[in-house]
Amino acid sequence: MSDDANSLLAQGQALLQQGKRAEAADVLKRAVEADTENVEVWLTLARALDNRDEKRIALTTVLQLDPGNEEAQQMLDALERGGKPAKAEVEWRPGISQREFRLAVIGLALFTFVMFAIAGAIYGARAGAIDSERRAATAVALEATGLAITATERAFLAETQAVEATETALAVNTATPTATPTPVRVLPTPIPPTATPTPTQDLSQVFPPPPSNLGGRLIATGGFIGRASDFLPIQIYPAGGGRPTELNPDLAQSPTVDDAFRRIAYARSAPDGVSIPVVDTALPDRLQGIDLLNAALRVDPTARDPRTPRMSRDGRRIVFSVLIQEQRALFLFNLPDGSVTNAPLTPIQRITPADGAEYLAADISPDGTRVVAVRRTTGTDLVLIDLDPATTFRQSILTNDSNLLVENSPAFSPDGAQVVFSAKSADAPEAIYIAVLQNNAFTSVTPLVQLEADAYGPVFSPDGQYVAFTSTITGTPNIFLFDLRSRQTFQRTAEKTPVTVSDWAN
Repeated sequence: MSDDANSLLAQGQALLQQGKRAEAADVLKRAVEADTENVEVWLTLARALDNRDEKRIALTTVLQLDPGNEEAQQMLDALERGGKPAKAEVEWRPGISQREFRLAVIGLALFTFVMFAIAGAIYGARAGAIDSERRAATAVALEATGLAITATERAFLAETQAVEATETALAVNTATPTATPTPVRVLPTPIPPTATPTPTQDLSQVFPPPPSNLGGRLIATGGFIGRASDFLPIQIYPAGGGRPTELNPDLAQSPTVDDAFRRIAYARSAPDGVSIPVVDTALPDRLQGIDLLNAALRVDPTARDPRTPRMSRDGRRIVFSVLIQEQRALFLFNLPDGSVTNAPLTPIQRITPADGAEYLAADISPDGTRVVAVRRTTGTDLVLIDLDPATTFRQSILTNDSNLLVENSPAFSPDGAQVVFSAKSADAPEAIYIAVLQNNAFTSVTPLVQLEADAYGPVFSPDGQYVAFTSTITGTPNIFLFDLRSRQTFQRTAEKTPVTVSDWAN
């Protein structure tokens, strides 16, 4: 299947699942034009169509391409069984039905009979009338009789011909199980062409692309793998444009790297559960490294389901969330100086207390001394954690808004003076905010990106000029960039399948 047909098929299936049959049919007709020999496209189009003739053509085409397609045959059989129109009343003349004509003929015959009866009565009463009047009356009666008989014969002849014509038409128009000679390689004529005199707006590209000389790598997850999943391949996008490269065959969430793109960590999906590997990007085999779940198990044997890893900019520390007794806690792992392949598990610490709160996504400050994290109790807010063990990982409250905003995905700027995060309010889409951090508190919190759709997961560029984030404004999650100097938004990807940015490296 061509890329265009593949993308259009995915759009059509999504619209069909939302109950938007007319919109789905329009998209799928374009998919048929892009690939006229694809069985799945034709079959999905048949499901979306309401017009019986168009549906029959689509199903017949499926059976020509795949004669053994049971679903198409069942749909066609059901269409034919339930689709015979009610037998219309045959017209003798335009506007006069056969039934009305038959009643007229019967009425004429009754009128003739009455006339004969009246003539007979007059004849008996006037027995003495002159013979010439009798012959005249008889002639008039006979002439009327002859006309009535002739009209009746013509009427029944016309009725017989009409019935025969109707039966012939029904025999010709009644569908049979045999396939019709519909062309396979062209769009059938009953389906309207998708080309229109005026071009429609391209909603896949709503902002201009970024400058082509923009440096660095955007670390993301995405790519169509043929099944619905929260875990997708890791994609490395050049920030200034171009196609991505896939890191390795793993299916992942939340990939994170150091500024030098020397190490990468991510939550990995596996048959036995989720783990967090840390691997060297320079190695040919990017599947061998440290497993942080094993390190967490040394601290708490009940630890499981590790998520949302975040690596420091120098690549020396990782903070991640682990589920312990149905609540999430944060752990800090110190990475070895050399290669992580087969490296010993260096000390790991739990940096959040068992205080009844859940600790979710987090990020490490550039100097490695603090962590900003999402803390959820009765509300969801941001806290700052001091990584000095002497302070017993003291916390400072950064936001406390009684859940007016539900904060998520905090990230430090390269100089540690600012924090970006996404937040959702009750009556608006999720948006990007930026806060100024001084000492252990926010001195200001300002909306940075507010769109007509969700925007989330912000990360700074290594030079601090841009913020990358994910938005659904095109209908599918894609990557966008915000220039903090020019205040301009750029669109880095226009994919038809979801792409989610997680980090930015040199």
